[in-house]
Amino acid sequence: MIGSGYELVKAFYDEVAQNEAMQVGCKPHHQSLYTWICELRNRTKREVLDLPVLYTMQMSFIGSQHTLAKAIDDLAEWGIIEVIMQTKGHGTKVKIAIAFMQKHCNSDAITESDAIAKMQMQCNTTAIQVQTTKSNKRDKRNKPPQSPRGDELVDPLALFKYQSDGFKTTWREWEQFRREQKKKLTASSIQKQLKLLASHSEAEAIAMLEQSIRNGWQGLFEISPASPARSPMRIIPEAVSRPTSLSDIR
Repeated sequence: MIGSGYELVKAFYDEVAQNEAMQVGCKPHHQSLYTWICELRNRTKREVLDLPVLYTMQMSFIGSQHTLAKAIDDLAEWGIIEVIMQTKGHGTKVKIAIAFMQKHCNSDAITESDAIAKMQMQCNTTAIQVQTTKSNKRDKRNKPPQSPRGDELVDPLALFKYQSDGFKTTWREWEQFRREQKKKLTASSIQKQLKLLASHSEAEAIAMLEQSIRNGWQGLFEISPASPARSPMRIIPEAVSRPTSLSDIR
């Protein structure tokens, strides 16, 4: 990284000795702001630096936003820093000027510092674009279904006991049947019905669903046992009186 902390501090005083505008206008808050910029650069190992208003005022011991804004403008005018981006009331992105470092620190400052700064700006821009794409252009085709309040709904069968195609198909038919009857299943009723079905075997659970659909019922019930077939009534012929004596036979 071009320019150590000592080199940058020494460069500031060297510039004062050569810059008449600084000799006339430089105040303690200019020096404290520049010192904080150098410290921030050493801490972050970055060329492009963020200067949020309140935090920068605290760290540079500057008492007002107006004084801070004026100090930034003055350092930029004197060629010590470059303002990359400025947002009123929020903060400023700056970097130590390439020409300033070339003049006082290292003759190769232009090439390396420019490349680092450009790379950082590209990374910041890419990050903003990715974030914007994720937040504003989410692919609606892959978006999970949502409730009227906007909450993402979870498939009630996702963690259910039975995962066979037969059970899932019958359950979907049950949901469709309830919708057609204008009695759409609610979250609480789904939970209760699945709990009931889980207490039976899969075959019984499917049979319970089919039973309710077939009979037009709104709920789920135990399988009704088939009514036992009635045995045909035995026709008992009328009793024939037996002859009691030989004369009766005749």
